Amino acid sequence: MTINFKLHANIVFLTAGVPCVALVYRFKVFDLASSLKLEKCVVSTNSSNFEQNILMKIAYIEENESSIIKKYKNSEALYRPMLTEPFIKKLI
Repeated sequence: MTINFKLHANIVFLTAGVPCVALVYRFKVFDLASSLKLEKCVVSTNSSNFEQNILMKIAYIEENESSIIKKYKNSEALYRPMLTEPFIKKLI
């Protein structure tokens, strides 16, 4: 698992099958986590218990690694056609 500050790092690692703690500094990270149904894997950078929250997320990920990756893969299967369709239409 990883702990990532950047949005795209979270996507890269999840795509590679590596769960992550997403450090949330802007709403776009909350939005991504929500769309992937992975809200339990985020920690706000302005949290008053930042270190404790990260440790709790690490424990959650260790206990739920396979279900986290499954949630991501399900979302990927849902969104991939929506993302690729405009490009395929342009090629035809």
